Amino acid sequence: MKTNLQLLLIIISVSAFACSNDNQREYTEEEATNIEIIKEFTKAMNEVDYEKFKEIIDTSMVWHLRGGTMPNTPESERNVQAHWKNALPDMDYGIEVIFAHNDMVTVLYNYTGTHMDTLLGFPPTGNKISVDEMVINRLKNKKIVEQWVVFDFEHIKNQLSKQNED
Repeated sequence: MKTNLQLLLIIISVSAFACSNDNQREYTEEEATNIEIIKEFTKAMNEVDYEKFKEIIDTSMVWHLRGGTMPNTPESERNVQAHWKNALPDMDYGIEVIFAHNDMVTVLYNYTGTHMDTLLGFPPTGNKISVDEMVINRLKNKKIVEQWVVFDFEHIKNQLSKQNED
C-alpha cells in the first residue's frame, strides 16, 4: 500500500510541476470554470459556509481517503470542517498549486492553525500546526462528485502530540 501511495504522490508531483507554471497552456472553459469552483470551495472550507457546500458538493459525492472510500455529502463536509475549525479556530486552507485537466482539478493545500481543542484524539496543545494536503477533485455539472485526498497523517499526529514549545 505504501509503495502505491508513494508512486501516486510521485505521479501527482510530476504532473503538478509540469502544469503549475505552464503559462503557455490555456485552459478550456470547463477547466477554468472548474478551477474557480474549487477556489470557491476552498473559501467555503475556510469559512465553513454550509450553504456554499450545498451549491458545490454533489449529494452523491465520494471521498477516497487513507485507503478507503466513503460518501461525503454537503452535510458531512460541513461536519468535518466544523470539527477541524473547532479544534483549529484560526485554520486556513492556502492553495499552493492548482491545475486542471478535463473534469479534474488538483490542488496542493497548506493549511495552518492553532490546536485549541481535541483533534484526532489529541488534547489541545496550543501548538501552531502546518499540514500539506493534495486533493484531486472530479467535477460534473459544476459540482464536486469525487475527491482523492492525500496528506501526511503521521506529520499531523507528531505536531498534535508535542507539548507547546513556545
